Amino acid sequence: MKHVDRLLPLLGAALLTALSGCAPAAAPTSTPIQTAVEPSPTAVPADDALEAAVHEAVMEHYGAMFREGDDQTFATEYHEVLRTVPEEGGEEVYLAVLYAQYQEQDGDVTMTGGASGPCAVRFDVGDDGSYTMTEFWEPEDGEGYAASLKERFPEDVDPTLPADAASICDQQARDYFGRKNG
Repeated sequence: MKHVDRLLPLLGAALLTALSGCAPAAAPTSTPIQTAVEPSPTAVPADDALEAAVHEAVMEHYGAMFREGDDQTFATEYHEVLRTVPEEGGEEVYLAVLYAQYQEQDGDVTMTGGASGPCAVRFDVGDDGSYTMTEFWEPEDGEGYAASLKERFPEDVDPTLPADAASICDQQARDYFGRKNG
């Protein structure tokens, strides 16, 4: 996918090690992808409704990019809310995100797909405090990456994921498959 090329620079050697053990996707199955239901911890305080809205936006956006049924039976995400900026009728949320899909075969849990990087999500905020996503922005790939990130992201916001983001997603997958098999 177009986002995998950003996965290695953002997560460094820890993720490179995790990805080097990935097996090719197996033949399609009819098993639906399960998702983690708990949003990840954040770098800045965010209310529960915003956390849930960010989690849903990330899962929806990246989940649509991966084929369902390639034994990718569990998906999760880790995000850091880096900054929120109120706008008329809504809010723009700047994030560092890792989305990961996993499979379990013969007791081994393997990441089979993923994407990571900075993004900005715009939400309309209803009178009842509900959030509705109106835009999911990511920097351009390739040569336009740095310029598009500089144009959209606040200059003083570091979009780098923490080094333990992949291990947090890995643990969520191991927990899921442990409960499923236990």
